[in-house]
Amino acid sequence: MEAEYLVSLMSARDMIATPSAISPQNHLKLVMDDIEALAEGYTAPNRTHVEELIEFGSYLDEGSEVVVHCVMGMSRSTAAIMILLAQNNRGREKEIADMTLLRQTRLKSSAKSAMNTACPILMLQFIKEEKDG
Repeated sequence: MEAEYLVSLMSARDMIATPSAISPQNHLKLVMDDIEALAEGYTAPNRTHVEELIEFGSYLDEGSEVVVHCVMGMSRSTAAIMILLAQNNRGREKEIADMTLLRQTRLKSSAKSAMNTACPILMLQFIKEEKDG
């Protein structure tokens, strides 16, 4: 199968065009730099990025084929994958947390911050689903 969704997490100068095989509405472009401290001319991952990722993830299902990438594949993309996995695999949070712990030694603090931001947002989403469902 060919991926139908794409998540790109990179600076504005590195951002890629949407490949022809992906519908533009299926390509989430999160403009951010892989930085650990605020710096002039750079964008740190923030709550808005996490909220946009979670909104995008709400359109995915078990059969969705998703490619998530950044520039180095070590920090931003890993954090985004963990967030999407936690969002879309209820009941497997422990397994996902274990995977996160294995990777955390390689994650920059900016990626850890994104995951820490996602946790309460996802918890509120899960609670709302429980009440509505």
